[in-house]
Amino acid sequence: MASPISITLDEVKTVVAWAERALKRGLKPQELQPSIDDPAQLDRILRYIRNGAPEMQEFPGIVFDAEKMCRILDKTIRANGPCPTAAPGTRIVYCDGWTLQDLRCSKAGLEKMWQDQDWYDTFAWKAEPGYYEVLLPVPFSNNMTMEEEVEHLHRTYPGFEPAPVPVADTALLAEYAETGKDPLSGNIIRCAEQTRPGFRVVLRVLDGRVCVNCHWGDYRSGHVFLAAARRISS
Repeated sequence: MASPISITLDEVKTVVAWAERALKRGLKPQELQPSIDDPAQLDRILRYIRNGAPEMQEFPGIVFDAEKMCRILDKTIRANGPCPTAAPGTRIVYCDGWTLQDLRCSKAGLEKMWQDQDWYDTFAWKAEPGYYEVLLPVPFSNNMTMEEEVEHLHRTYPGFEPAPVPVADTALLAEYAETGKDPLSGNIIRCAEQTRPGFRVVLRVLDGRVCVNCHWGDYRSGHVFLAAARRISS
């Protein structure tokens, strides 16, 4: 017989708040119930909360529009159309088809990205230009393999996919450069790209700079989450 899970009143309130937001985002009640009934899933939720829960606080919507990205990166950017509005608890960021190398060599990158990392220059990963809504990270996606993270993402946040690393890095770099605070609270985020089978590209803030790691294995960890994004306009 499984041992009972110890949970405080504040943690109960936090789980309820997460469930309410998940329902508002489109999660169906019949999909939410297994997350509450399954002791392993409830334990995963509690681990997430106790590891800092970067997304549990409902912060005001954060927007890094094309004009702001021009200033942060010191780049010329031409965006088509207006910037979308960010709902509470969401991040909107404009990406202009740049690579990780472009970001590293930008104004913010020179200050806030590791400069001795150039292994990714040969990959030249890019994302389609436009505005993206970014989950940094996907709530409760820790203690999962990549496959489990993606299943959790599609079930809880319809329309989102694992974030291309240039999009996730843009959001992470912009917010860290502007606020001086790590949005990941010391945790790590998996991105869509792989360097080879079984090795996922991840991002984190380490020693005051954004670090891009090329060899993170597909194993479960309380400190490893998924980054997700959806392109919402050009």
